[in-house]
Amino acid sequence: MHQYRSVRAHSLTIRPETELVPQQHNAGKRLEIATNLFHQRFPKHAADISECHSFAEYLYCCLLEGDQDVTHFVPQPFRLWVGNKRYTPDLYVRRRSGAAQVIELKPASALPLRSQEALEQFFRREGMQFSTVSNEEVFEREPEARHWLHIIQVLMRFKSLETRHREQDILEQLLAGHDVTVGDVLPPLESVPSPVTEVALLRLLHQGVITADLRIEPLNVDTVLSYENSLA
Repeated sequence: MHQYRSVRAHSLTIRPETELVPQQHNAGKRLEIATNLFHQRFPKHAADISECHSFAEYLYCCLLEGDQDVTHFVPQPFRLWVGNKRYTPDLYVRRRSGAAQVIELKPASALPLRSQEALEQFFRREGMQFSTVSNEEVFEREPEARHWLHIIQVLMRFKSLETRHREQDILEQLLAGHDVTVGDVLPPLESVPSPVTEVALLRLLHQGVITADLRIEPLNVDTVLSYENSLA
């Protein structure tokens, strides 16, 4: 990448304010007043706390946590000048394959962006792909996002809990049978998972070693678990 490089694209000059190394740029006090800020610790964002500047962005980060192709992401990753206006895209996303993505979330009525073609060209020259996602697309998946939010909150709360042996027990149980449910992996006579069992199960889900359909219903005793051998 090129430090402080200016690019003229589609009659707009785009200039990075700082080096194009993704790192979160927190909101200033004026933006904090004008914007609905959401703070959350995300496993895939290596920061003490992540700052999301809208509810749609907050939900989208939760969906990225549940996307097994995503390795990490950074909210508000760059500061640019687009013409004479300062611009901060919403997210930088890295996947297991393909170019890094720079994503902007907006209401469908505000898309495409006036500067979209210029931004696409600018980031393409920097080896990244710029794209937009409508808020409405995200809101359609709100139940799924909330289910993953619960999972990552538990994982961050019990970040230091040792679960490797319990994870292996769960995997062996899945390998031994078909249509194994969450209820099947709970210890006998235990209607509510112990912290070790619950965290072990959620870590395997978050890592993509096992999968469950969380699009509509949250994780419960009847949720069917599948072992993803290719990701193990």
